[in-house]
Amino acid sequence: MSVATGATLPATLGKPPSAWFEFTFGILMPILCFVADHSIMNISRVAPLALWGVAALGIFALLLSHVSTSHAVRHVTLGMLTAAGFMALLIGIALLPLSLIGIIAFGIGLLGLVPFLTAAVFYNRVVWLKKSAETDTTSLFYVAGVVMLLGLPMSAQYIEYRWISAQTAMVMGTDNQKRISALRALQEYPLNLGRTDIIACSYFNFADNVDPQALRELEMIMGPDIEARCKAAID
Repeated sequence: MSVATGATLPATLGKPPSAWFEFTFGILMPILCFVADHSIMNISRVAPLALWGVAALGIFALLLSHVSTSHAVRHVTLGMLTAAGFMALLIGIALLPLSLIGIIAFGIGLLGLVPFLTAAVFYNRVVWLKKSAETDTTSLFYVAGVVMLLGLPMSAQYIEYRWISAQTAMVMGTDNQKRISALRALQEYPLNLGRTDIIACSYFNFADNVDPQALRELEMIMGPDIEARCKAAID
């Protein structure tokens, strides 16, 4: 494969999107936003596989769009970029209220505006690709790219959701051995992201009688101050 450059394209097409703008807001800032979110608000724990998967595939498609590929791969890449831009725009809109509050209160809310610039990066790249090569947004390969970017992360997220729901049901159920097993499985899950604490506190706060063995397991997970932490979580 050879790297595609603007120099090989007709001059009438104008200049390609700025490389620094693409790198900054298409790759660097989205990654920094996820890192900042994990340290500050942890919003992504609502759907980590979906959000991280869309971002990863979008960045991959952006990089792939700079490489000379076959007709089919070019259309798949175009579809992935289109879907990634649409998702970035939706995320920006969803975060806008929190972003505005964050800007007024702390200034950190500016990071919440990054998805809009990321959407602009993907949109600009789509426009450039459509100008610089013969592409057809009705192509099955284009549709495949859209489905790939949306379908793979969403499918992974659904599988995770079903697994966490099953573990939560066991935690809240009546079988104490299954409860302990589920708590341990949740705690050992690499993408825990604090969700075990929420589930454990749901059991601790709303169970009629907390089993002593389960309580010891909860204290191993959350520490001896579990009662204060769980009461604070619902206040």
